Amino acid sequence: MPRKRLDLTGKRFGRLTVLAPAEDKRLPSGETSSQWRCRCDCGRETVVARRNLRFGATTSCGRCDPRRPMNARRRDEAVSESAQRVHELPSNPFADLANAIVACAADDYRTALKEGDRRSLASLERFFHSRWYALLTSLDPDRLISRLKAEA
Repeated sequence: MPRKRLDLTGKRFGRLTVLAPAEDKRLPSGETSSQWRCRCDCGRETVVARRNLRFGATTSCGRCDPRRPMNARRRDEAVSESAQRVHELPSNPFADLANAIVACAADDYRTALKEGDRRSLASLERFFHSRWYALLTSLDPDRLISRLKAEA
């Protein structure tokens, strides 16, 4: 006997408001995944798995402007410190993307430092010393790492 579907209609998860149930998705394991049609604050509609909504894995359509506040209560949490600095720079699509990637890595490094996650720290340090990082920015990786450690 199938489980009764928990009604999420009208509930908010980050930027998403649940509109209605969508067709369930069959997973490779044979199980079914409950899906919901949602509207993002930016106006786009998307279909999201229930578990991703409930556990916070999906909180927006993924295509909206990260500078736009999610709602009045969480306005100060809408944009990370690094991302905010990126948006204050002159606009150039490649530079914006490159700076956003570096800013996200820096934010992840800060989080890993706070949580003591040595595995993530090692992975991010490999990224900071990679050729890809060198293509994205001219920032010295050792200087960036030492500044991030000093902030923590």
